[in-house]
Amino acid sequence: MDAYSPSALDSGLMVVSATRPFGNSIESALALALCQAAADGNHGTCQDALSLGGDPGFHVNGETPLEVAVDYGNVAILHLLLATCKDRNALLVAKHVAEGLGREACALAISKHLS
Repeated sequence: MDAYSPSALDSGLMVVSATRPFGNSIESALALALCQAAADGNHGTCQDALSLGGDPGFHVNGETPLEVAVDYGNVAILHLLLATCKDRNALLVAKHVAEGLGREACALAISKHLS
């Protein structure tokens, strides 16, 4: 099963209100929801997770929601994530990933956000 499958997303969103989701980390649950939204291009889920405090630079399953948005080429989701990301290192890594994958629109969006 894909790490960002719908059932993984459902689990992530349902446990946000639980006391001990994903290794005692609400941040992990929100990041999982952001990763799924980035993979699917789901604006509503992305906005919901961000409004609950989801961090686009938080690592889950070995990558950040920023990197997932780049991997899937979801520029619109990337813009939502960029609006709240404060982690310069995560931004730089995502930019590097975008450049490596030839995702010029993603790399440009990140570059503009960094400047």
